[in-house]
Amino acid sequence: MDLPDPLILISPGDLSGAPVFNGTRVPIQALFDYIEGGDPLDEFLEDFPNVSREHAIAVLKASRAALIEASSATETYQASAEELAAIAEAEAQLARGERVPKAEVDAFWRRHGL
Repeated sequence: MDLPDPLILISPGDLSGAPVFNGTRVPIQALFDYIEGGDPLDEFLEDFPNVSREHAIAVLKASRAALIEASSATETYQASAEELAAIAEAEAQLARGERVPKAEVDAFWRRHGL
């Protein structure tokens, strides 16, 4: 069986933008809810016949791969003295009731890939 590409579809107009199995209206969350509840994959497939076994397994494998990739890409970040001083100044500004420009905060997060 040919799997849809992409496996998962997100459309803001459908199901409030919930990720679904591409080609269906079945939320991906339903699969995880079944698994979390201890239900076998066969029960999920029985209740959602529009999702093939291959499609469900491919989504699980893609989820596992994404989780492993995200966890291996995570590294500890240590701020420099300059960055710590800037953070302390921003905290002091907030404590005094002053505003910290959003652009400065956004720029900080972008510099560090966060």
